Amino acid sequence: MYSYDDGSIQVANLTNVKQPGLKATAKFIDLNGKIAGTSQASVPSLSSQDVKTVLSTKAPAGISKTYFLELTLSRGASVVSRNVYWLSTKADSIDWNKTLGEGFGATYNANGYADLTGLQSLGKATVQATSHTTVRDGHAVTTVTVRNVSGQKTPAFFTRADVLRGTLGGQPLSGDNQVLPIQWSDNDITLWPGQSQTLTATYRLSDLKGASPVVSLSGWNVASQTVSAR
Repeated sequence: MYSYDDGSIQVANLTNVKQPGLKATAKFIDLNGKIAGTSQASVPSLSSQDVKTVLSTKAPAGISKTYFLELTLSRGASVVSRNVYWLSTKADSIDWNKTLGEGFGATYNANGYADLTGLQSLGKATVQATSHTTVRDGHAVTTVTVRNVSGQKTPAFFTRADVLRGTLGGQPLSGDNQVLPIQWSDNDITLWPGQSQTLTATYRLSDLKGASPVVSLSGWNVASQTVSAR
C-alpha cells in the first residue's frame, strides 16, 4: 500500500500465518501508458498482522502531472496483491491550523488540491470479460475475468463489475436488478492493455430470485456491457 504522507510503500500481513518470500514492485506510469520508473524490493518475512516499509518512492522527472502508481506483491510467478493509485506531481496543500483538532475533514489552502484533471483526457479503452457461476450450500460464487484488449496503451480505468438478475440469454432484467448484499474479492480495477484480473463475487442464491446471473461492466473510460454468468 502507498502512504500518501511520505510516498513510502508498505506491506501489511493481515493473515494469521507468517508470509515469507514476497517481492514488492512499484511502477510509475504516465497518462500515455509509458512506464517512467520501476522500483523493486524483497520483503522481509512478515509475521501475522505485521507491517513493514519496503520502498521509498518519488515520481520520476518528466512524468505527466497526473500519473498512475501500480503496486504488485508477488511470490515467484504468482501475484499475491495488486493495487493501482492515481496521483499528481502537484501535491495537496492542507491548512493544518484549520484542520487539526476541528473534528471534520481537511481544510485546503487556496488552489491546494492535487491536479488529477489529466484523467479527463484518457482515451477510450476496450475490455472483454468472461464469467461463470457455481452454487454450493445455498450460496452462489460468480467468477469474472476482465481483460484490457485495447490497441493503444490506455488503461481501462476504475472498471467496475456488478452481478445483476437477468435472463437465460444474458440480458439484465429491468428495474431493481442488482444482487445485494454481495462480497467481492476485488473491484473497481485498473488494467493496461494485455493485463487481466479475475474477480469473485459471493452471495446468497436466493437473492437471484429465480433469475439468471448477469455481470455488468462499466468504467471511467470503458463502455458499459453485460455478459452472461451462468
